[in-house]
Amino acid sequence: MMRKLEHAFERRPRAHWSGWLLLLAGCAALGVAWVDRSRRIDALDALRVQVRQLQATLAERDRSRSNTPLSDREADLHARQQHALLRLHLPWARLLRAVEHTSNLSIRLASIRPDTAEGTVELSGHAATLQEAAGYLEQLQRTEMTNVRMVSTEVDQSQAQMPVAFVIKAHWNRPLSGS
Repeated sequence: MMRKLEHAFERRPRAHWSGWLLLLAGCAALGVAWVDRSRRIDALDALRVQVRQLQATLAERDRSRSNTPLSDREADLHARQQHALLRLHLPWARLLRAVEHTSNLSIRLASIRPDTAEGTVELSGHAATLQEAAGYLEQLQRTEMTNVRMVSTEVDQSQAQMPVAFVIKAHWNRPLSGS
C-alpha cells in the first residue's frame, strides 16, 4: 500500500542581523575586559615592586637608626606603642566568653572594666535578688577566671525591676609586665 508523501519545503528563517550585532558587541566587550585585566596585572606587579623597594629602604633606615639613641619623646612613643600591642594581643575573647557563658540568669551588667596592668576585671551590674547576684558569682567561679569575689552589693528599693546592685572582681589574665 502506498501512501502519499507530504513534504514541507519551507525555508528556515535566517538569523536576524541584530543577533550577529549582539555577538559582535559581546566579543568586543570580552576583548576590552581582557586588555583591562592585563593592564591591572601589570600595574599590580609594578606596585609590588614599589612595596619591595620601600620595605628595603625602611629596613635600611631602621638599621641605621638602631645605632642612634632615641630621644625621650621617641622612647616614650615607642614604649606606648609596645604597650598597646601587648594589650591588643590579650585573650579578650576568653574574658567575653566567660562573662557571656554565665549570663543565663536575669543579670544586667552595667560595666566590664578590665585592668590589663593587674590582669583583673571588675564587673558591675544589677540583679533582681541577692540570691541571683550570688548565683552569678558562683557561675563566674566555675569559669577560667580566678580569685572571683563579690566586692560590694547595694539594695535600692526604689528600683522595682533590679534593686540589687553588685560589683564583682576577678583575675582573668596574667598581669602585663612593665605597665
